[in-house]
Amino acid sequence: MSEDSNTGEPGKIKAFEAIVSEYESVLLRYAGRLVPSHDAAQDVVQEAFLRFFRSWEKKFEPSAEVSSWLYRV
Repeated sequence: MSEDSNTGEPGKIKAFEAIVSEYESVLLRYAGRLVPSHDAAQDVVQEAFLRFFRSWEKKFEPSAEVSSWLYRV
């Protein structure tokens, strides 16, 4: 069974990976200015992506809407 079939939405994992690739480094830099250590920044960014994935209800491409949501988390 593939990862995509576990989510119930074909292609969701690939789309999520594209979003992580697009925003991970910029979010790490942003979080690095807000928390005292690199490890803490990584934890913050990981939590943001987990919240995003869990709340994802419809399929969409990386956009300004996605980045705004991720920065708010």
